[in-house]
This record gives sequence, C-alpha cells and structure tokens, in this order.
Amino acid sequence: MTPAERELYREETCQYCGVAGHIAKLCWWVLKRSNQHGDLPQALTALTLDNIITETEWISDTGASNHMTGNPSMLKNIRNHYGSDSVHIGDDSSISIHGIGDSSITQKNKILPLNDVLLVPDLKKKLLSVSQLTTQFPVNCEFSDIDFCIKERQIGQLVITGWRKGDLYTLSTMPDLYFSNRFRLGPADIWHKCLGHPYFSTL
Repeated sequence: MTPAERELYREETCQYCGVAGHIAKLCWWVLKRSNQHGDLPQALTALTLDNIITETEWISDTGASNHMTGNPSMLKNIRNHYGSDSVHIGDDSSISIHGIGDSSITQKNKILPLNDVLLVPDLKKKLLSVSQLTTQFPVNCEFSDIDFCIKERQIGQLVITGWRKGDLYTLSTMPDLYFSNRFRLGPADIWHKCLGHPYFSTL
C-alpha cells in the first residue's frame, strides 16, 4: 500500500479482516489467499462494489480472470458450462458458474465484443476482465484519474471510453440519440406564437 493510499483509507475499516487503515481490495490477507487458489476464476472487485454502479454498467477489473455477469439477459449464444470450476471471490468463498455466453458494448457505432462471458447468477454486478480482453483482442487499456480508454494496439485508435466512479472504472453501452425535425418545418404562425409573437421577419 502506498503512502497516499494509507492516508486516504486511514479512517476506513477493512470489510475482510476488520482492521482499520485499509479496504478489502488492498488487504494483505485477501492477496495472500487469492494466490493460494491457482487458476480459479477470480472476482476480487466484488468486495468493493456499491450502489453507484448501475445494472447496465460493466466494471473493469484487473483482478478478474474472466468476464462475468449474473444476468442471462445480457448474454447471447449461451452454452453449457462443463466441469466443477467455480468463481473464487475475495472473502474466500466460491460461487457457481451456470453457463458461458457472449455480449458486447456499443458506443457511437463502435462495438467491443465480449466473448466467453461466465454466467454466475450469484454475482450482483457485471465484471469486465482486463486480462481476458487484452488476450482476446489486440487492444491497450489506458487509465487516468477521470476515465479510461480502450484503443487498438497498433494504430492507437479509440474503440471505447469508460468512466471512473469512485475507485472503479465502468463501461456502458451508450443509447442512440434521435432528434426530431418535425417542428422545424412548421408554419411561421406557429413559431410566432411559441416565441412570444416576434416580428415575422425574424423567423
């Protein structure tokens, strides 16, 4: 933990070990236990989530080994998950994987595919694994104090932009915006009434 983090969290109490002066994502006990579980899927960010994150947002997670969601409606091409693997979270408990599917994030006609997303019904938020993303696609992730960008690795072209919310970085699909021009084509007398009866020469 850096001196800045120590000062920032000196009044906080860890949700994991109960000791004051840090939070769960910086807890030495969490890091120690997570290293003892080999290649099990990880979801460490789950310890620090709060209500500022909406259901439509994906939380970028450098500690998660896979993309994950608990909402099957966010996925297409859902396949069965075979095997006994489960998702290991930071409090040393495990939650089961019920399937694997695909999703995507769309912003301004640009699509970021999210392949092989784990369906984990007990997970309350959606996690975007930075390591899985950069392994499957030639992209770089750049983080700042206000946002983060996903860019094509070779040419540096922007693909998707996310935003910082508290200590978390989120991504979401931006809805398409549609504008109506039906009133712009209305007769001048309608605009005359709506705008407070100006001179017709100004319309």
